[in-house]
Amino acid sequence: MLVDLPTRFSAHLDADVYALLAHRILDGDNRHLVHEPSEGQDPILFRASLDRDAGTVYLLDFPPVTDHVGTDLGEVSATVTIEGDPEGTFDPETGHVEIEVDLTFNPKHVLARKSRVTLALSSDARIDQPELDATGAPLTLDDGTLTLVGEGTFVGGSLNGGSLWLAIACVIDDVVDES
Repeated sequence: MLVDLPTRFSAHLDADVYALLAHRILDGDNRHLVHEPSEGQDPILFRASLDRDAGTVYLLDFPPVTDHVGTDLGEVSATVTIEGDPEGTFDPETGHVEIEVDLTFNPKHVLARKSRVTLALSSDARIDQPELDATGAPLTLDDGTLTLVGEGTFVGGSLNGGSLWLAIACVIDDVVDES
């Protein structure tokens, strides 16, 4: 399917996102929230630009995602956005991808504050938590699949000090030659 990729190309990806968010609440107990794609829910669509010669990958057009997040104030709706222009590495021989992303969680509650987290997503990483078990997988050219996983700690806001584990399972839907 993708064996004859051009040197520079952008790929439209359909992604299912799995997340585990853990943080302490006011009474000292830990709260664990798991996000999994719901049945019938459309995947998140975004683009990535890859350059085989330079060994680089860029995330493009990653849309804001809105979901419910547990905070000290209870369940609140939050919009998650990727900040900046994430850049990483891509090894065309092995399919290995690594990219660092900065996420902002912006809760929709008058008393809740924004939190940020930086994740180093990798096709070689593994998440081994009771609520989320995921293993990264390199870009496979015969079927166009890629799984990136990573973890990070929230800084600031209502989720400060909490942890986030994230797995993004992608399938390349379309390739555009940018050579």
